[in-house]
Amino acid sequence: MTESTRPMRRQDIRRENEKAILLAAEKVFAEAGFGGATMQLIADLAGLPKANLHY
Repeated sequence: MTESTRPMRRQDIRRENEKAILLAAEKVFAEAGFGGATMQLIADLAGLPKANLHY
């Protein structure tokens, strides 16, 4: 299997999720401020379930 055709490993998926969460959090905090940012807003923007933010 080549690099481009191999299935994503858990470690790869985790890294991608971390990137998505951090980018989403940065945007939510910039737009809503500390008091207006919620876990749900970050999860929605990242395209992940809210539970994924805890892991």
